[in-house]
Amino acid sequence: DMDKNIKISLDRNMKSIEHSQFLHQRSFKQATEKLDYTFPFPNRRQIEKAVLEYIALGNVTLAEQFIRTSSKDGLLTIDVGNLSENELMQARFTIVSAITLFCRTAIDNGLPETLAYSISDVYIQYLSNINNIEKIYHLFWQAFLEYCQAIQNWRLTACSPQLKICCEYIMSNLTSKITMNELGKICSLSPNYVSDLFKKELHVRPSQYIRQEKLKYGAYLLKNSTLNIADIAAFLSFPSASAFTVHFQNTYGVLPHHYRKLNN
Repeated sequence: DMDKNIKISLDRNMKSIEHSQFLHQRSFKQATEKLDYTFPFPNRRQIEKAVLEYIALGNVTLAEQFIRTSSKDGLLTIDVGNLSENELMQARFTIVSAITLFCRTAIDNGLPETLAYSISDVYIQYLSNINNIEKIYHLFWQAFLEYCQAIQNWRLTACSPQLKICCEYIMSNLTSKITMNELGKICSLSPNYVSDLFKKELHVRPSQYIRQEKLKYGAYLLKNSTLNIADIAAFLSFPSASAFTVHFQNTYGVLPHHYRKLNN
């Protein structure tokens, strides 16, 4: 059977799940314009892998940017299998399949099973009460973001409110050079106190945490974009391509171009 092509509306007015993340995107939108040419993905498996890897990243800002960059005229187009001749059942089967993959990916990346399955159960129960095909497909967008948010929140669950604000700020500004003065300003603390919070609660210096989050996104870009290493380094505000390469190898055990080959 031929695959079916579905279009998911990204109309924010339809979104019922609110996210409380502290978002500061002063330069993010402009920076990500450079990524436009890497989307959409050429085949169904590639976009599936990309979506699941964004859940693994656990960064809501990047997830939302990914959806916007992958969409055209407010619609996200995805090829799916022909699961039913009935359009309503086709929509339901598609979303159940997607939520199942989201749930498993979240568990594999550290989200407790009870929480992951609870999110899945709520969506599937809600799905049985919807007869509007557009609203059903929109659950793909909602569930995707909710799992991204759940992983992000879980990873920061042990953080104090001030440190959580700092971490969310960092995750929202991975393309910028982030300073201690900025971190102190957004949570109304001195830079030295912020540094002490990172060491006390996360056992790393702020610079290490920033670099860790940038490298995670860099690894994603190596697997899922055509950007060269120099462009990725500049995009993530590393001082040079060589600096990115050294830190990447220290973290992942391989050079960036070897990592790309291994994952392609």
